[in-house]
Amino acid sequence: NLKELEAAYQAERASALVAAYFTLPRRRFLREWFKGRNDLLDLATTDVSFRRIVDDLQHPVQQGLVEMPEYGNHLVLAGPGSGKTRVIVHRIAYLLRVKRVAAERIIALAFNRSAAVELRRRLTALVGDDARGVTVLTYHGMALRLTGTSLAAADRSGGAVDFSRLLQDAIDLLEGRADVVSSDADDRRDALMQGYEYIFVDEYQDIDEQQYSLISALAGRRLDDPDVKLSIMAVGDDDQNIYSFKGANVEFIRRFQ
Repeated sequence: NLKELEAAYQAERASALVAAYFTLPRRRFLREWFKGRNDLLDLATTDVSFRRIVDDLQHPVQQGLVEMPEYGNHLVLAGPGSGKTRVIVHRIAYLLRVKRVAAERIIALAFNRSAAVELRRRLTALVGDDARGVTVLTYHGMALRLTGTSLAAADRSGGAVDFSRLLQDAIDLLEGRADVVSSDADDRRDALMQGYEYIFVDEYQDIDEQQYSLISALAGRRLDDPDVKLSIMAVGDDDQNIYSFKGANVEFIRRFQ
């Protein structure tokens, strides 16, 4: 059976590769197993994976955004249907697969639950289980996590969650005004934020004052130590503002810097 022979051959090659990795000197291992393929070593991922993440974009501007240096702050403005969310998804995939950034170091914020689900779905389709540890939440979801608030507990007790108050508590927590929240929540904040390095914001033009403050606090805007600031990439359309009736304002695009 040709398929069985092929499977046996691949299994034998895999075993030989593992054995060589642990027994051969580095230079000999690279010479025997990666001769003429230094490009794979530079990419730190498979060529198939790299093509899906970068080359398949087939758009030089999007490719340039995805392949930017690891750190830095970027605001990407483009019109409807131009691939803004796609850039975020592929940029996160690039960090995970090519730069080998741990998934637990990345936050992605979406405006509503359906947008967060879609972002998660597209990222999983691109990199599979590597996406599992990435934090993909709405602003309210992030505030719930930071403050340790449980919607289920509120429902059971018959109480309603004041989401505006929830966001403000999360902002106060991040900015060090811990007197307005419990010490347990303060400890949880430190545990959750420790290790985060990147924050991505989708549909940035639709944020309001509180959401802007939350993003700023997450990114460490008020912190003096550059080592604890997060790199942020936000995408939006400065000609579109469909949530202006809820306080969204393109002024926050101008205030990004």
